[in-house]
Amino acid sequence: MRAGLRRQACGTGIGACAPSEEEASADGEPPTRGGKRPVYLTGVLVLALLFVLQLALAKPGRAATGLPCTQTGMETVVTDRSAYAPGSLVHVSGSGYGPGCDVVVKVTRPDELVVTGDGSQTPGSDTITTDPFGNFSYDYQLQSMPAIEGQYSVDVLGADDAVFARTIFEDANAVLQLYNDSAHTAANEDYMFAA
Repeated sequence: MRAGLRRQACGTGIGACAPSEEEASADGEPPTRGGKRPVYLTGVLVLALLFVLQLALAKPGRAATGLPCTQTGMETVVTDRSAYAPGSLVHVSGSGYGPGCDVVVKVTRPDELVVTGDGSQTPGSDTITTDPFGNFSYDYQLQSMPAIEGQYSVDVLGADDAVFARTIFEDANAVLQLYNDSAHTAANEDYMFAA
């Protein structure tokens, strides 16, 4: 055998290459394995880790998966406030839904119209995909000019348009903020002023 050339007898398993008889050490010591590790195994592990990390950190999106959620019996939907000024952004969140499935968020205005939440006033509802834990978040832009004041209802629909959860909020022209003292330390409550 020429100097510098090595032959290996390889099996089919990961890291199954073993030195050939010709590689035996001249000093009688057992042959040592080279420093090369199977690169493809490391690459597969890195890709799997990146996929799991992406899945864990992914925010729910508006892109539909095509898989409607089925009812779990644990569904909830809430808004971050009970009353908003015209033109405000309403933050809606839900929990208790199936993981990675689609729900339809239907917001009905006081004038009985249903429009998407992007502020374009386009008729219709928005489809939201839940995260791996069955939660979702959604923002609804209230119209400012002219304001559509009154009570809005939020319905979360799943498979076969079944209503899984419902909540309401107000769009009020005058939202009165109460203060705890003369330094205007805000109280943790909002009140609506009706004229």
